Amino acid sequence: MEKWFSELSIVSPQIFLQSNKQAIIEGCRGLVKYENDFLQILTKQMQLKFYGTNLTVKRMNTESMIITGEFERIEFIK
Repeated sequence: MEKWFSELSIVSPQIFLQSNKQAIIEGCRGLVKYENDFLQILTKQMQLKFYGTNLTVKRMNTESMIITGEFERIEFIK
């Protein structure tokens, strides 16, 4: 792995999408708001907002989260 990538991943959240059905977020600090059609997640540098239907937190620990559902929109808020 290149040095710039490993340094960037320490401070920036990493989001892995599987189509618009699943998201794995690494580097999150917590869940701000959770509804069936809206999720707001706090990371070290920003907040992420997921909009969609049947949104569910499948797994969550102190630094990562797996969200499933049908995503319509994702916002990045600094």
